[in-house]
Amino acid sequence: MTVNQRVVGSSPTGGAMKHRPIKQLGQNFLINDEIAKRIVGELHVGDDDLVVEVGPGYGALTKFLVNGCKNLYLIEKDKSLAVKLARRYPSFSNKIIGCDVLDINYSTFWNGKNINFITNLPYNITGPFIFKLIHHRDVVKQVICMLQKEVAERLVAKPGCKQYGIPSVLLQAYYDSEILFDVDSINFYPKPNVISTVIRITRNNVDKLDCDEHVFDNVVHLSFNQRRKTIKNSLNPYLKNIDSDDLHEIRNLLTLRPEQLKISDFIDLTRLVRIS
Repeated sequence: MTVNQRVVGSSPTGGAMKHRPIKQLGQNFLINDEIAKRIVGELHVGDDDLVVEVGPGYGALTKFLVNGCKNLYLIEKDKSLAVKLARRYPSFSNKIIGCDVLDINYSTFWNGKNINFITNLPYNITGPFIFKLIHHRDVVKQVICMLQKEVAERLVAKPGCKQYGIPSVLLQAYYDSEILFDVDSINFYPKPNVISTVIRITRNNVDKLDCDEHVFDNVVHLSFNQRRKTIKNSLNPYLKNIDSDDLHEIRNLLTLRPEQLKISDFIDLTRLVRIS
């Protein structure tokens, strides 16, 4: 989408600073309009595509979305902010959802439509949100997400990097991910103690992995839960009944540590291990 330069609504800065942030909700309000505009400009959608903003707060991103997105929903857990958003954007009042994004079934709530998320994600729900979108990969097609820099680096990490781990493998099995730009803490109220990073997550063309996907998930978790061990040692209990020819086929993988394995390697392991 192209960001419309005309802004609807007032700047969030003053309102955000009058609002007492709720620590339990991880509220850090973006107060830089230029950065908000840049984030929205990274969202690649058509006018009629379904766009869901998570945690709009005082509308830093919202005011750049309302002009270009006809099918926009806002999910705001803070009920007082949800009410203020409804007053500011009355034409979208019936599309403001006052609940926790983690409590929604994405596949059914929007009747199976493709979803494009955009969010300044509260740091305290980053992990659950990422794993939930993986679970709903049938409908979640794109995410523009601002999160803690070190978490962003883990999500995009490749084999051989110390940041490469469970989220890297499980996300990249189904999505392409890329870092877009960093955002300094001075652009938020209250100011967090970390640097934030904006990333794009886009559904790839893998409909289904060439293995049992539930077992794949278990293999990845078991491997990285003992990441200092070789694959042979971490998966040893599940290798006992493997045919010798099959074991020979993966012998090179067994000598490696999990951070050295590509997604295709984890798929190869999954086909052979015996995990119920």
